Amino acid sequence: MTGVTLCRQPGIQIGMKSAAASIRVAREASGLTQAEVARGAGTSQPAMSRYERGTAIPSKHTLDRILAACSKRKPRPRDVLLANRDKVLELLRSYGATKVLVFGSVAGGRTT
Repeated sequence: MTGVTLCRQPGIQIGMKSAAASIRVAREASGLTQAEVARGAGTSQPAMSRYERGTAIPSKHTLDRILAACSKRKPRPRDVLLANRDKVLELLRSYGATKVLVFGSVAGGRTT
């Protein structure tokens, strides 16, 4: 399987397995699902699955779109909570909460 031309440009050889692994690693590192990457790349989730399994080879243009979509990482929940800490605490206090323990170090302003 290796040595199959993936990028339709002279001199560029990427095997199906390495393309599949590259797509999967990029997607997993982004924290996105196949469906989320597919939406961002203008393709379908079933196509993403085939690309990751190595049973289909995306065109260079599609591969570029997939990798670009993978570069848009999901924010980590901790970062979202930290950025909105005061709003969340204010909302909870408006409902009578006096001791919010759910957020742990984030609520305390520590980022451990």
